[in-house]
Amino acid sequence: MVDLPDSNQKPPVVTDGYHPDLYYRHNGVLIIGEAKTVEDVERRHSKLQYDAYFRECEHFCGEKYLIVSSAWSIAMSFKSILKNIKRINNYSTHIIVVSEKGIPVLEA
Repeated sequence: MVDLPDSNQKPPVVTDGYHPDLYYRHNGVLIIGEAKTVEDVERRHSKLQYDAYFRECEHFCGEKYLIVSSAWSIAMSFKSILKNIKRINNYSTHIIVVSEKGIPVLEA
């Protein structure tokens, strides 16, 4: 399910009422995806979203991934924010950071 204007199926509301940009759950795998602009990556609202998406994943019994996308120039910063949230809360969800072109750049 993808949050696009022409999408037939929008992602469901997850923990704390947030809507991820992408939601996939099938055969023991959960993927939550979120794309951010350079300006949005470090905003408080965005950090609350990341934590909510992690918590949604943590309730899932199976493989779980948080895939985020932004400009290549801030990939390391994005990874650092997510790894910090993951470490502080002892989350087990896998993190994948992809560039704006969808190319994986970092995994944690």
